[in-house]
Amino acid sequence: MDFWLAGRNLDVCRRKRLVRIAIGISVSLVGLVIILSGKHAVSTVPMESPTWETSIQLRLILTRLFVAMGLVPLGIFAAVVAHAAFSKTEKARRLWTWAPSDTAIVKAQKTGNSGNFLNALVVSIVLGLLLGVLR
Repeated sequence: MDFWLAGRNLDVCRRKRLVRIAIGISVSLVGLVIILSGKHAVSTVPMESPTWETSIQLRLILTRLFVAMGLVPLGIFAAVVAHAAFSKTEKARRLWTWAPSDTAIVKAQKTGNSGNFLNALVVSIVLGLLLGVLR
């Protein structure tokens, strides 16, 4: 498939299809983890059982996972706010704002710069929040 091509090299329909496939895979994997660990976590296990500690750890993981699900939108919001604040600087204007004399390639690169910066912000803020909760 086209998973390894740059987004600018794909047409809109193929890009949307790839995003839908990636979201579907991610949701199904998270759902599978929740279902499998939930089945084991809710089972009644005596303290003498060798799986007792595993059951306790799975309960903690599920609780942290539900807290983390609320932190992801918060991290995305914080990244968008930071991107908007940084876009007011002179450096961002040079890197992201189109000039009337720019060619289509330069305009695409400037848009890509803005998107890459926003992507880096989202990933770093969300990972920072999740590592604080999930560790």
